[in-house]
Amino acid sequence: MEGAGCSSSSSCVARDATEAEEEAEAELHMRGLLLWLREESFVAAIAEWSWDSCLEFPREKFQDPSRPEHSLRFTEAHLGYRQLFESRAEQYLQLHGLHTDAFLRLAVEFLDARRVVRGSDDEDVLEGLIASESYSTFFLYMCSVRRRREWAEKTMCSAADAIDWQQLMRRVLRQNLGDVTVGDESDVESLD
Repeated sequence: MEGAGCSSSSSCVARDATEAEEEAEAELHMRGLLLWLREESFVAAIAEWSWDSCLEFPREKFQDPSRPEHSLRFTEAHLGYRQLFESRAEQYLQLHGLHTDAFLRLAVEFLDARRVVRGSDDEDVLEGLIASESYSTFFLYMCSVRRRREWAEKTMCSAADAIDWQQLMRRVLRQNLGDVTVGDESDVESLD
């Protein structure tokens, strides 16, 4: 039996091969974008932005992001955060000669559909990327960053003679408060 929309088995094979090539190219660029988002300079910029902005957000763990009383500052912060990711994604696309139309949204859908294994190297970068696309996810993310920052300031700053502030800001992005470098197997206590 021939597949829907195929006039012959050879046209079905050709269509399947084309779809497989498109999926492979999409995956190649999704992984390329992920590596691009993990570059040190961008991670540092996101860490600094999140560190500076998180104190405006409530610390309550299960704050409802759909409540209508949200400050306009939260929406403005989301737009600024999203712009950081969109600008970075546009740089990647321009470098590779790709069209920018809805690519970041497609990347989020692609990554969200293939949920990253908890604790993997990519989880924390993806958490930030996904937060850039959805206000409610962003709101919960920033509340979480605030709790992580306060925990880090209380536990890490009080226990150290000298503080590497850039390193501390980057740790706040991690769910387990480890480092965002490849291959990190942090044994730092988790907030979750």
